[in-house]
Amino acid sequence: MGTRKRPVKKIKPKVKPPTTKPKAAPIVAAAAVATATAAPAMAKKAAPVQPRDKDDDYLKCEEYHGHEVSDTDNNVAFFSHANNKEYFVVYDDDGDVLIRSEGFESISKRSSELAAVLRLKDDANNFTRIEKNGYFMDVLKDENGREVGRSCLRKIVPPVAAAPPVATSSAIAAPVAAAAAVVPGTAAAGGMGLGWLKWLLPLLLLLLLGFLGWKGCSSGKADLAAATAQAEKVASEKALAAKKLAAEKAEAAKKLAAEKAAEAKAAAAAKAAAAEQAIA
Repeated sequence: MGTRKRPVKKIKPKVKPPTTKPKAAPIVAAAAVATATAAPAMAKKAAPVQPRDKDDDYLKCEEYHGHEVSDTDNNVAFFSHANNKEYFVVYDDDGDVLIRSEGFESISKRSSELAAVLRLKDDANNFTRIEKNGYFMDVLKDENGREVGRSCLRKIVPPVAAAPPVATSSAIAAPVAAAAAVVPGTAAAGGMGLGWLKWLLPLLLLLLLGFLGWKGCSSGKADLAAATAQAEKVASEKALAAKKLAAEKAEAAKKLAAEKAAEAKAAAAAKAAAAEQAIA
């Protein structure tokens, strides 16, 4: 028997599918955009919180005027406001606001703060001055630097410029005398044309001194007249006051005499009535 040949199978090579890698560029770009978009929002959230203005704890200055003084020794007034808070104010000798308080939830807290103010207010070192826009305000602080009261705003008054010095007779006479001393030498050097100056300058000096003396006398007379008028005014006021006092004393004496006469009359009438009743 012969051998049968088997057919040979052809093996096809396996083709691997192409591998596709994810593109990273769009993702990175999107992340960058998201970060850039979130940055302003994060910056807004990180903004610092503005501190609360201490002036909000106080009322307007006019709210502290015109209250009845309760503590006459320290010139202090207390009052309650429509905001349900308690306040105090320390007045100066003229009745103006010296120190105003912030609002307190209770009278006990107000009393405690007032005690600190009265303890600290007489020491100028406890005040701090704040100046702004042509106005100033004095803030009172305790030993720890805590504010316990403040004044009202006051306008800054610029210092008054000093008056220019007035020339005296001696100050004016010195240059004139020096010029007069120079004139003879000048006249001798230049001839007779300037000789008349040595007579004119002393004459001017005499006229100037005479004018200043007359002015001083006039001023003295004016001062004397003003002093005399003031003395007469004071004497007149004293005379009127004495006359008024005498009239008041006379009126009081008259009133007292009338009262005594009425009392005597009433006593006599009572005595007469008692006598009549006894006879009856």
